[in-house]
Amino acid sequence: MVVGLFGGYLIQRARAEAKVAAPARTAEALRESRIRDFASLPDGACVVMLGDSLTAGGPWSELLGMVIANRGVGGDTAANVLERLDRSVPPTSRQAFLMVGINDLTGVESVESIALTIDEIVTRLAPREVVLQSVVLTDRAELNEKVEALNRINRARCEKGGCRYLDVNAVLAEGGRIAPALTVDGVHLQGEAYARWARLVASAIEAGPCNP
Repeated sequence: MVVGLFGGYLIQRARAEAKVAAPARTAEALRESRIRDFASLPDGACVVMLGDSLTAGGPWSELLGMVIANRGVGGDTAANVLERLDRSVPPTSRQAFLMVGINDLTGVESVESIALTIDEIVTRLAPREVVLQSVVLTDRAELNEKVEALNRINRARCEKGGCRYLDVNAVLAEGGRIAPALTVDGVHLQGEAYARWARLVASAIEAGPCNP
């Protein structure tokens, strides 16, 4: 009887674990599909936007009136972006606008470790000009402490050379958190937020030919 009950428990647990694993496998499959799709897109973009779902959600070409390679992938961490650089960044791009880190900061990895991975991404993107954008503040005070710590490290890194720092929070945040009217859930952005962000990006785009 006990064996039967225990066997039933194992079956139920296995089914529960399968239900959890299935969405995770689906999300990973969708992520890989999006990255594979990058290879089928035409070359020619001088500017690439690189990051996670915040970047992915922006209609950059329409907002900026030019061809922009949107290489945002939902759920990506800094390590994910580093791993897919060769599959994501068009060889023609002369400028890369990078924003990544919010997904890392919700985990257990230290701010310093995340910053080191971002530093490696910046280094790997050379000889392009890298515009390292601030991680956008959220509506969560505890998370924002980590966001601000990472942004301070990133800003200091760019001040030493090798990248230009762009403070996106200057146009999206007020009082140390994302402006409520600009977010859907305290993290992801509304349309007006992208319009403001795009105007800031436009001011940092340099004229010139794409890489050959």
